[in-house]
Amino acid sequence: MRVLKKIGISILVMFFLTVGVSYGQDTSEEYYDKGLEYAIQGKFKDAREEFEKAMKLDQFYRRAEQSLKVIEDTFQKIIKRETAIHLFKGAAYGNKGQIDEAIT
Repeated sequence: MRVLKKIGISILVMFFLTVGVSYGQDTSEEYYDKGLEYAIQGKFKDAREEFEKAMKLDQFYRRAEQSLKVIEDTFQKIIKRETAIHLFKGAAYGNKGQIDEAIT
């Protein structure tokens, strides 16, 4: 009976620890994907916020860093808005493994 009680308590503790750690936490990848969605729609301010959230979670997240540079270049009129949207569409296709569409 004691063994069952110890096993039950161990399982219960593991369950609560797992739920507490994983519940409600976004990953940098999720923020990046959300940022891409905004960028494709031309909502660069919202996209920038999502990319910055991704960078806060992972300061070495290269794709978010590059996306932020594209947005800044768009704000500074170094590249056109339409060009940035096409770049982000290509990145989204590439993430889905649709290489032909990404190249197009």
